[in-house]
Amino acid sequence: MTAVTLGRAPLAVLAIMFVPFPAPESWLLLGLSVIVHLFYQLSLIQAYRLGDFTQVYPIARGSAPAIVTLVSLFALGIELTFNQIVAICLILSGIFCLSLLKQTDGLRNPKAVAAALLTGCCIATYSLMDGFGARAAGTALGYIAWMSSISLFR
Repeated sequence: MTAVTLGRAPLAVLAIMFVPFPAPESWLLLGLSVIVHLFYQLSLIQAYRLGDFTQVYPIARGSAPAIVTLVSLFALGIELTFNQIVAICLILSGIFCLSLLKQTDGLRNPKAVAAALLTGCCIATYSLMDGFGARAAGTALGYIAWMSSISLFR
């Protein structure tokens, strides 16, 4: 996580000199996004401590788009085609199957699954939040550059 955060730092700091400053309407979302990204990183680290990468990563990354889709359907009023709904159902069934995997000791690992799902919730939250924040900022590049730069100081 340190390498990821520090790896993007030079580009983010350089970018803030060349991109528009985010509109004040986005500042609250920008600050909240920094916090949610921190929780994402901490939950992913915990998930990797508890479980195997081959189980944790697909659950974390696969659950996020499914969560975003469900929120979009039920809270934002987005309509999906039949094929899109089938695709989301397939993703969810794959995640369900991964959550049932057993470790080498023959036991399931519900703590790793829970940590991976928490990570997926964080990813979904910052994805939705950053979408709204970038729109409110009036500059997606400015928003992400400032979010990445501020993340260095948390």
